[in-house]
Amino acid sequence: PSPASPIPVALPGGTLRVADLLAAARRAVRDSDGDWQGVVEGLRPHAQALWRRLGPDERRLFLRRVARYWEIHRHRIPPASAAAIDDLRAGGRLRLLRGTLAEAEPTGGGLRVRADLDGTMTDLDVGWLVNATGPGGDVTTDPFLASLITAGTARPDPFRLGLDAGPDGAVLDAAGRPSERLFALGPLLRGTLYETTAVPEIRAQAAALAPRLLAAATSRIARSQPVA
Repeated sequence: PSPASPIPVALPGGTLRVADLLAAARRAVRDSDGDWQGVVEGLRPHAQALWRRLGPDERRLFLRRVARYWEIHRHRIPPASAAAIDDLRAGGRLRLLRGTLAEAEPTGGGLRVRADLDGTMTDLDVGWLVNATGPGGDVTTDPFLASLITAGTARPDPFRLGLDAGPDGAVLDAAGRPSERLFALGPLLRGTLYETTAVPEIRAQAAALAPRLLAAATSRIARSQPVA
């Protein structure tokens, strides 16, 4: 119920591997008597720097093998929400089924969903189908962003999680040139920063970008004033 206190995690210097990260996190949890929440809070402020220290192959390995575990432990459910879910399950109003969605088709009253539930194909008649699995895995599936990429105004990051951008968030065009008018914040920078979906990280990015935008706007206003 109370926030966990951050626990420092000792990490090796230099080039980092996913195996190093996992070993350090496990060691920190053991040394803190199982306080994994504190270890996650200790890692969070350094997540962007750690991501930059991973080489391209190690980043791909993290995305393939570790990312979902990090997200589950990093974005924890509030106790009040957990209690509400427990009440719904105890009252028979909510069931949790583990499986993979195969297909869905409309019916007279909603949808018929076919899912592989632990190896058994099952048809479920439902009123709604809501995708709540988090951000999509390929930035080019968004029509607006795809149009920028097609026009050469922007390009996806190497992992196609968002747009490629410079350290200040300036979007890079197809040739890798930073834009002076197009910037990215938050989840669009997942490929370059990874941990960039929560308010503390986005707030810091916005604060760093604001002076640059203000200076650019002031300069344009000055240029538009008539000369006496």
